[in-house]
Amino acid sequence: MEDSTTDNYDGGKPEPSGSLRTFGAVYQGFRENAGFTQEAQAPVIRYSAHYIGSVEQGRRLPSKKFIDRSEDALGANGVLRKAAKRLSKQPGLARWFREWAKLLSQALTPEDSGSLLKQIRGAL
Repeated sequence: MEDSTTDNYDGGKPEPSGSLRTFGAVYQGFRENAGFTQEAQAPVIRYSAHYIGSVEQGRRLPSKKFIDRSEDALGANGVLRKAAKRLSKQPGLARWFREWAKLLSQALTPEDSGSLLKQIRGAL
């Protein structure tokens, strides 16, 4: 099975965009039409059921390899490849990072922030 660790995925969860959610719904329709559950399709395309579910829910940007394998397994006739070209993540930072940064900014004084930045830069 493959998952996000073997794709060149940035590791952060993208903010679900309209294009990711729409693609996921179309993907789910193809999968169901082909008679697969996520669990049954997983070994066929060599991706986990969790990965498939994340794509269908618009939480994960699918890899090219995932799209290619799915095209063949689902008999999508090029529809998934064509739709994948229009996929986009919502711009900006991952939600968890924005929340962390907000908490950090509330916890630190301006003097603490400068000291923290110096320590971070020194560690790089």
